[in-house]
Amino acid sequence: MMRLFAQACRLPENERGAYLDEACGDDAELRGEIEDLIAHDTGDGEDSLLDGAPALFADDGEDPTRIGAYRVERLLGRGGLGAVYAALQEGLERPVAIKILRPGLADADVLRRFEHEGQVLGKLRHPGIAHVYEARVDEVCNDSKSFGRQPYIVMELIVGQPLDTYADRSGLDTRARLEIVARICDAVEHAHQNGVIHRDLKPANVLIDENAQPKVLDFGIARVTNSDIATTTLATSTGQILGTVAYMSPEQASGDPSQLDARSDIYSLGVILFELLAAKLPYAIDQAPLAEALRLIQESEPRRLSTVSRALRGDPETIVQKALEKDKRRRYESAAALADDIRRYLSDEPIVARPPSTLYQLGKFARRNRALVAGVAIAFMALLAGLIVSTSLYLRSENLRILAENAGAAERAQRERVQREARRVEAVNHFILEAILESPDPWNERGRSVRVADVLDDAAARVDETFQEETELAADVHQTLGSSFLALGRYDEALERFDRSIELRDAFAPIEADESLGAEDRDAARRARDIAYAECLQGRSSCLNSLGRFADAATVARDTLEHAIRLFGEDSDEAAKARLQLGRVLVGTSDFEEAEVLFDNAIARLVARHGQHHTLVADAYTDIVSLYHRTQRLDEAESAMRRVLEIRSEVFGEDSPYIGKTLGELAAVIEAQEDFVEAEILYRDALSNLEASLGSGHSITILQTSNLANALRGQQRFDEAETLFRRALSLARENLHPTHPSLLIIMNSLAYSLHQSRRGIDEAASLYADAIEVATLEFGANHPEAVWPTVNLAWLERERRRPDVSIPLFRRAVEGLEMTFGTSFAHAVNTRNSLAAYLVELDRADEAIPLYEQSAALWHDIPEKRSDYSWLLAQLGGALLCADRFADAESVLAESIEICHEVLQPDAWQIADLESQRGEALAQIGRADEAEAMLVESAAKLAGQRAAPRVLFERACDRAARFFADCGDDAKAAAYRARDVASASGS
Repeated sequence: MMRLFAQACRLPENERGAYLDEACGDDAELRGEIEDLIAHDTGDGEDSLLDGAPALFADDGEDPTRIGAYRVERLLGRGGLGAVYAALQEGLERPVAIKILRPGLADADVLRRFEHEGQVLGKLRHPGIAHVYEARVDEVCNDSKSFGRQPYIVMELIVGQPLDTYADRSGLDTRARLEIVARICDAVEHAHQNGVIHRDLKPANVLIDENAQPKVLDFGIARVTNSDIATTTLATSTGQILGTVAYMSPEQASGDPSQLDARSDIYSLGVILFELLAAKLPYAIDQAPLAEALRLIQESEPRRLSTVSRALRGDPETIVQKALEKDKRRRYESAAALADDIRRYLSDEPIVARPPSTLYQLGKFARRNRALVAGVAIAFMALLAGLIVSTSLYLRSENLRILAENAGAAERAQRERVQREARRVEAVNHFILEAILESPDPWNERGRSVRVADVLDDAAARVDETFQEETELAADVHQTLGSSFLALGRYDEALERFDRSIELRDAFAPIEADESLGAEDRDAARRARDIAYAECLQGRSSCLNSLGRFADAATVARDTLEHAIRLFGEDSDEAAKARLQLGRVLVGTSDFEEAEVLFDNAIARLVARHGQHHTLVADAYTDIVSLYHRTQRLDEAESAMRRVLEIRSEVFGEDSPYIGKTLGELAAVIEAQEDFVEAEILYRDALSNLEASLGSGHSITILQTSNLANALRGQQRFDEAETLFRRALSLARENLHPTHPSLLIIMNSLAYSLHQSRRGIDEAASLYADAIEVATLEFGANHPEAVWPTVNLAWLERERRRPDVSIPLFRRAVEGLEMTFGTSFAHAVNTRNSLAAYLVELDRADEAIPLYEQSAALWHDIPEKRSDYSWLLAQLGGALLCADRFADAESVLAESIEICHEVLQPDAWQIADLESQRGEALAQIGRADEAEAMLVESAAKLAGQRAAPRVLFERACDRAARFFADCGDDAKAAAYRARDVASASGS
């Protein structure tokens, strides 16, 4: 109906009757509704918005011949507020179009609106907008009489065709139609930038001139939005509808002018774009009465482009959907943004718009349909990409309906199978919409995590009972729940769900047993099962990795890679993602060489498939950064991270939360290089982005707040750091689950800051202990979030001189680091050696020796660790001396000295100290002559070394004094006790 109405409005009045006779035929009701609409549009009906206004100009059709200084040539058209004439400006002989109000309508309010219209439109200068020359009040007359002084606007006369007519007659293809809409968006954006919204955008108000230039006409009902103009004087009264119904936004259809803004025009542009591409309107309102049409626009969902043509699936559909969002906050923020996305699509670049999440769509569906209709099929697939996990639900109701309708008698078994599936899925609809609808989106978990976790816990408890006869659905639901728990950082629960899904899948009856399936259906069903199984493995590997069970995670990740290669091929994206997953796990086990091979392989294949500028390539670089970080290749890590930032900026735009996240990751690399000032700048940029895009309560934003505090702490700015840490902790406790990893990290970071600055040792100890307790209960004692605060608390208790508390903590920390990261992990080695040194200090050298021996064995055959190995031997030698194991000490110290001569200068004080210790060991095993020479020479070297710590010289003198006392040389012994090395050597 609306297309018939629009076409009738374009025709002269004397041609409308014949057109409606042909278009409506015998449908008197349809014709009556169209005539009512025309009456509303022209102001001639009984219920006209302009009820009581006289005709323009006379009932006999008499029109003016002169308007001010303009000579009227012909009538172009009439509307609700007046008429438009083609005219010539005398003197200049310039052809113009003149819009003039109806006589009698120029009361104060209407005249004010009309004058403002002319003033505002006069500011618009754009090739896509009909130029307004002037707005005046002058006498209007014809040859026989005067119509009095009337307000009018003089504008550029456009000779052309309406947009839809031009597109059809010119045979424009999809690309050309998109291009022309982008140009119209440019014109509308110019108007918006000058404070004007159109409010009546439709194909009839866009003419295409002889140069194929679109010209937007009739800003006659534009709303002025400048702050210096009182919009209340220009707004129509509530309930009054302006504009053509089919192109109205939902807020305009509501009749509330206070809700209108520039985004209302974006909606109308979306309708125009839909109609140009699909040759129909997004709402089936052709046969609907006016009130029903308005209700449909406000409440129902527009049809999708892909239901009209499969060729319009993907980006074109996504662009139109975003422009047609009911909630104006979800539309494009400007006409320029809509134009940019159209041009990105035309240039084969990624568009900014993303399809609405299925959860969002299901939420709207559930609110509109409290009683779910049988036959709506929902299947599940968890899509995992690194640490970003989202749950996607596939709606297949239309396919089921079509299959059922098309099935004939010979296909009864197929029809019955479809109907059986429809009945089965009806049961799961309620479960999904009621129990999983609130499942977390990685970019949208603000303030919802605790509630979502409770919902998921309840759902998990009911799955098997709800679907005890439908094991395939139960397996799908368990997999979906696993992905949701994983997104919340609830790794144990996620692992349990994935394990249950795999258990159920292993027990599935073979596809061949389903006689209702044809050969092609069997192949598709078998592949779907294989894919779901591989995704469960991927999820399981992610859980194990997050729990610190790297060996188990590696086994599962290898199975995942094998499945991906078999299902999708060596060069597939799926195989690349599986390689990256295995690589991440191997980094955790310190298998750096194999991990690097996997990362390089994945990156090479992804670049070959997609080029350098692709989000999957960026993700792969992010993974290899973790390897560079762990192996202290920080320059390479920084280079790779900057590459990630470049790619993601191109793909997602500067305002995307991915950019904030990436800036934070780059800042962490810079911070590891101890450039805390640049790290601070990057963290602040990251935080600004994330607060704007995700909000301050999102886990990623909260963690970046804590990371910024770390950078401030690194600059010794403890007051500022503590303030930020406490803000992060408060936000985390308010928004995140009590076991969320980010909350535990922040507790540990604040505690460390208080500990390091000596500003709150007791509070630091309490925070460390709380983090350890929560992480241990949730993830186990060997999980990183339990291990790191254990290390820190061990040091704090050592500083408090509480060995009975600190020694067990050190032992637990060493065990956790070794179990989680491997015995050769740098922090594991350092913590082990720190514990050993502490034990020696406590005269418990026997306990320290095995720890030093373990570390020394790790570095024995590593050339690049030669210097570190000699240091470990020195520590071990000292412990052996303390334990009175003199022969072992002498051997170990001799080897250490030999290596030191390779890596240090011959007169280095470190060598002198080792020689002094070896001299003591030689004395104790009866090699007195060697001992004397070494003790005397080392003491002399240390006496002459200004750089040597004084305590080492004093210890060397004490060793020499004891040696000479044992030999009966009291004079030399006394000289060494007096630190008089010169006298002792000369006596």
